[in-house]
Amino acid sequence: MPTAYSTDEILEGIKAFQTTSSWISPAGVFVEKMTYGDKTATIPGVGVATLKDEKLGEEGEGENIWVVFELYGSLYRLNGFYSSYDGEDWTYGSVVQVKPREITTTIYEAV
Repeated sequence: MPTAYSTDEILEGIKAFQTTSSWISPAGVFVEKMTYGDKTATIPGVGVATLKDEKLGEEGEGENIWVVFELYGSLYRLNGFYSSYDGEDWTYGSVVQVKPREITTTIYEAV
């Protein structure tokens, strides 16, 4: 099995997850497998992905949601959308290869 896949091939593998509900997309099944249990999911035809980070939707959390996963030593982000009406939606998500970049954030607290 090769260890290099295009982001399109990875997304097609994610779309191959089986779902038995109209309420959850195949990519949603992938995210559930990644965020619950042992933090891994086998992408059909591609390989085992390991969860590295996530920003999932909750009330007041904004519209963009994502999970970052490692696959064969490379990092990828699956993007999704959150709305208060429908919840998390991964149907039109995209996969992009990413790399970590540390940033400094300043907050202001009451004294």
